Amino acid sequence: MARPHNHDFSKAPHGAFFSTRLLAAAAVLVVFVGGTYILGHKLTAQVYFEKAKNQTKAGHYGLALQAIEKAYHHDPHNAKILAAYGNACLDASFATISIKPKQERAALALSVYETAVEENPLDAACWFGLGRAQALVEELHPEKGKSCSYLDSFRKTVSLRPNGITYNMHLARCLAYCGQEQELSQVVKHIARIYPPSVYHLTKENYWTPELEPELKAGLAEAIGQSNLPRQAYQAMASLFEREGDYAQAINYYKQSLNYLSFENTGWNYIHLGSLMLKNNQPEKASEEFLYGLSRSEYLEKDVERIFHIYRREKQLAFFAAFYKKVVEIFFVSSRLKILIGRAYFEQEDLEDAQGIFEEAAYKEENAEAFYWLARIADKNKDWPAMELSIQKATVLEPDNSRYHLLFSQVLSRLKKYERSEKQASLAISTADKPSPWLHNHRAYVLWRLGDYKNALEDWRKAIELMPERASFYAQAGRSAEKLGLQDLAREYFQKSLQLEPNNPTYQKLADGAP
Repeated sequence: MARPHNHDFSKAPHGAFFSTRLLAAAAVLVVFVGGTYILGHKLTAQVYFEKAKNQTKAGHYGLALQAIEKAYHHDPHNAKILAAYGNACLDASFATISIKPKQERAALALSVYETAVEENPLDAACWFGLGRAQALVEELHPEKGKSCSYLDSFRKTVSLRPNGITYNMHLARCLAYCGQEQELSQVVKHIARIYPPSVYHLTKENYWTPELEPELKAGLAEAIGQSNLPRQAYQAMASLFEREGDYAQAINYYKQSLNYLSFENTGWNYIHLGSLMLKNNQPEKASEEFLYGLSRSEYLEKDVERIFHIYRREKQLAFFAAFYKKVVEIFFVSSRLKILIGRAYFEQEDLEDAQGIFEEAAYKEENAEAFYWLARIADKNKDWPAMELSIQKATVLEPDNSRYHLLFSQVLSRLKKYERSEKQASLAISTADKPSPWLHNHRAYVLWRLGDYKNALEDWRKAIELMPERASFYAQAGRSAEKLGLQDLAREYFQKSLQLEPNNPTYQKLADGAP
C-alpha cells in the first residue's frame, strides 16, 4: 500500500520561502500605504468641510465656496460634501451682484447637484438642491422663458420625504408660481394633515386665497381623524373659523383642543377662549373663562391688562367694569389694576366714576399714573388749572416719564406760561426712549411763541431729519427762516412742503410768496 509523502518544508529552497514572505510584506505595505492615502484625503476633506461650514455661518460665502471646493477635490463621492458644495455655490450666487459671476456660480451649483442625484438618487436633500439650482438658473436666464422644469425635482424630493414640511412648503410655493392650482390644493391639504400648526404659515403665504381654505379644513379634519397632533389640529381649525367670523364653531373646536394634553393648558388658553366668547356676544360666559384663566395665571396684573385690551378691541368695555368687580372679590387688587378699571370708565366717558378711582389711587397711594389720568379728566373738562396741578404732581413722582412732561408742557402752553412750557418740552425730549419728531415739533411751537425763531428752526430741522416726509415741518421751518431773514432758505422749505402736498392751498401760497 502506497504511503503518502511526508513533506519536509525545512528542506525547501531557502530563496523560494524568502520570496513568499517578501511578497506578503509588500502586499501589506501596499494596502497600508493605499489606506493611509485614502484616509489622509478623507481627513483633509473633513477639515475643509468644517472650515466651509464656519465661513458660511459668518456670511463669507466666497471663502466658504473655496473651502468646500477643496473638500470636494479630496473626497468627491462624499454625499454630505457634494450637497454642501452645491449649497455653497447657491449661496455664493445669491450673494453676488454682477450677473455673469452670478450665472456662473448658479451653473456650477446645477452641475454639482446633477452629480449628487446621480450618485445618491434616494437622497431627498440632493433632489431639493437640484430643484433650487434649476429654479435659480431659470431666473437668471429670463431670455429662455419660464419652463418650471424644477417642479419635477421638488416633486421627487417630496416623494422621497413625504412628511418633510420644508420640502412640501417649497413645492407649494413653486406650484403657485407656475400656476398649478389643482396640484397646489392637494399639497396644501397634505401639509395641513401632516403638520396642523403649518396652517398659520400657509394663510400668510403670498399665494394664499380664500379658495384654498376648504383644502386646509379637509387636511385638518384628516389630522383629527388620524389623531395626528389633535390639540394643534383643533386649534388650527378654530383659527380658520375665527377668521371667517363663525365664532360658535371656533369656540367648539377650541374647547375640544383643551381636552388633549390638558396639562399644557395655561391661563392664556382660557383667556383666548373668553375672547372668542366675547366676539360671539356672550359676555357672561366670556367673564367666566377670563376669571378661570386668571386663577391659573402666573402674572395677574399683566393678564388683567390683556383682558382689558380684549374688551376694548371688541368695543365691549361696558362689560369690563362688571368683570372687574368680580376680580376684586376674588383676587388681590393692586394699584395697577385700579388704574385699569379707571381707564375703562374714562374711555366710556364715565368721567365721574373714573375720577373717583383715580383720586383714591393718586392721593392715598401717591400714584403718578393716577395723577396723569386726573390731568386727562381735567383736560376733558377744560379745567386747565386743575390739569396743571395734577400733571405737575405726576412729573414730580416720575421725573423720567416723557409722556408726563409733554402733557405738562401742553397745558402750560395753553395757560401762556411759555418759558415753563419750553422747559417741560425739553425734559420730554431728554427723557424719551427714542428721538421723536413730534416732541421737537411741539417744542418748536413753544419757542416760536417765545419769539426764539432760531431755536424753533433748529427743532423743525430735527423733526424733518426724523420724519422727512412730513410737509408741515418744512412749512414751519420756512416760516422760521423767513422770520430770521433767510429768504432763500425759506423758499426751499416752502417748495419742499408743496412738493410733498401739491394740493395744499396754504403751501401753494407760501411757495408763491403770498403774505
